[in-house]
Amino acid sequence: MKYGFIPACNLKVCVTINIEAEDFQAAAEHQKRLEGAIAPLLEAYPKAAVTVNRTRAARMTQGGSGRRVHVASGRVSQYE
Repeated sequence: MKYGFIPACNLKVCVTINIEAEDFQAAAEHQKRLEGAIAPLLEAYPKAAVTVNRTRAARMTQGGSGRRVHVASGRVSQYE
């Protein structure tokens, strides 16, 4: 049996936590708690990175008119 080069295995782990906060102060408190909870992971994995992003709330309105537009020409596709 021939043994050749075995490439290293890279893993990327992503955890998504969506938090609804009533204001910036509440959001900051959530972020502080999360950073405390993640601190042991950052100590164990020094190359790890944590990012916290603000997202927009979902719109509460109905989307679109229900008619599809042909992308290349701008014509409306007719569906029966």
